[in-house]
Amino acid sequence: MKVPKGNSCFCKMMLLGLVLTWTTLVGAAELAGRLIFIQGQVAVRQAGTDVWQKARLNQDLAGGDMVRTGPNSRAAILSMDESQIKLNENTVMVLRRVAPSPRLRLGELAPAAQAGEPASLYGVTQGEIWLRNKKEQFFFELETPTVTATIRGTELTVRVLPDGATRVALLEGDVKLANRYGEVILAAGEEGLALPGRAPFKQVLV
Repeated sequence: MKVPKGNSCFCKMMLLGLVLTWTTLVGAAELAGRLIFIQGQVAVRQAGTDVWQKARLNQDLAGGDMVRTGPNSRAAILSMDESQIKLNENTVMVLRRVAPSPRLRLGELAPAAQAGEPASLYGVTQGEIWLRNKKEQFFFELETPTVTATIRGTELTVRVLPDGATRVALLEGDVKLANRYGEVILAAGEEGLALPGRAPFKQVLV
C-alpha cells in the first residue's frame, strides 16, 4: 500500500472543523470522525442499521459507523482522537469507539476513558489501512478477525487477508499483538503476523 504524504496544516484545519461541529451537533458525544477524502466506490453503514449508503466528502461519522471501499477505491478519515486513517481498496473498517483528544474536549461532552482502558477501538474485517497517531501517551486498540493490536503513539499499516490472517507493519511507536494463543511485542521496523489458530509472531520488516 502506497502511503501518501500527510499535510499537517490541512489536518489542523480539519481538526478545527471537527471542534466546531462538536460544539453545535446534537449528540456530539457520539461524533467519531470525518471522511476527508473519497475516491471511487465508498460507502458508509451507520451504527444500528444494515443499509450501506454512498459516502459523501466531509461526512461526519459516529461511533459504531462502518466505512467500506470497493475495487480501485480509497478513503481517508480524520478521527476525533487525532488519528489519520487511510483505507485502501476492498476494505471494511468500523469506528467502534473513538475517544476525543483532550484538546478537542469541551465541557462534559467527552468523558475520559477509565484507567487502564484503551481510549479508542477500531475494527478492520478485511482489506488494508494506514494509521498514524503521533500522541505518544495515547493508546488504543484495533481488532481484526485473528488478533487485537494494542497501540501507542504510532504509524503502521494493517492488512487483513480473506481468511482473516493479519499483517501489521510497524513504522513508528509500540504495538502489542495478542489473541487467545499468545502475544508478541513489535518494535519499529518489525512486521507482525497473526494466522488463524496460531499465536502472533514477528519478523524484520522488509
